Amino acid sequence: MKRLLLLLFGSLILTGCSEEQAGEVDMNKAEKTDVRMEAEDLIHSFQHPESGQSYQIIDAYKLYGNYISALDKNTGKSEKDLYQQEVIDPVYQQCFADGEFSHMSESITGQVPHSLDRVMNLNEKIENSQYIESIKEALIKSSELLPADKETNVCIFPSISRTNSAAVTVGSGKINILYSQNYTEDVLKAVTAHEYHHSVWSEKFLKSGNQQTVLDNLVFEGKAVMFEKVVFPDILGTEVNPDYNKKDWAEIEGDLYSNNFNRSMEIIFGGNGLPRSYGYSEGYKMVKSYIDYHPESEPLDWTGLSGKEIFEEGRYREHYQ
Repeated sequence: MKRLLLLLFGSLILTGCSEEQAGEVDMNKAEKTDVRMEAEDLIHSFQHPESGQSYQIIDAYKLYGNYISALDKNTGKSEKDLYQQEVIDPVYQQCFADGEFSHMSESITGQVPHSLDRVMNLNEKIENSQYIESIKEALIKSSELLPADKETNVCIFPSISRTNSAAVTVGSGKINILYSQNYTEDVLKAVTAHEYHHSVWSEKFLKSGNQQTVLDNLVFEGKAVMFEKVVFPDILGTEVNPDYNKKDWAEIEGDLYSNNFNRSMEIIFGGNGLPRSYGYSEGYKMVKSYIDYHPESEPLDWTGLSGKEIFEEGRYREHYQ
């Protein structure tokens, strides 16, 4: 399958962080890295109380203390090698292995964190939050609407760049949340539900070799936005523009059935004349239009439909006539 867009709502294109140097880490925070964390100390396992569906929350963020300690010891290895050894390798099986969209892991595995003080500040914010309870609630509620057959792993990493995305789904059962300073408990719940939908879609409906159109990618994100709002109707989550702007639509209509991944990115994130996160709104409204015409449909019904089916059976083009 050509690279299917698996980026969370409102996220930005991933770039490396270079604004601060590795040595600029607060010494009081660095002292907290003296206790080495082992992989078995990072995993919170639980099950759905009724269905028995299994989940794991992996505290990958705690491994950055090991990385900082390794840097201090001046072992002769490069920062990249130490980062791989101390942060990525211990949780590779739970967070990355066999992911159907392995290219998505580059946002975490391919970027060495240079702003270590920022990382430690984020880790402190995570530690002082109710992240485990929020993720558990989101996974339980999500699986009641859209059950999975395999274990779902949610790995918590600090967002190592100011322009990092909020979360990525590496494949079925492999959700990586990049915790940022603007996270609240409600944001974390919506993020988890959104990515859980991507994960289950990957498990149940991914077909090898399929060419994904721009329309498929818009609907793919639109389904996840719809799902987060069904699971948590009282949480704002992804912002959606309810208007049908004919000028903006004219800019993208001719691209809907192309297989241009880069064009999918441009439309989904906006820019170049399109509103910010334009594709998330359009994708969501396509799914909503389908549900309006098929009010009996449940998440499991519309999750498996193609972009073309959602678009045509929801009579979406009529909104612009």
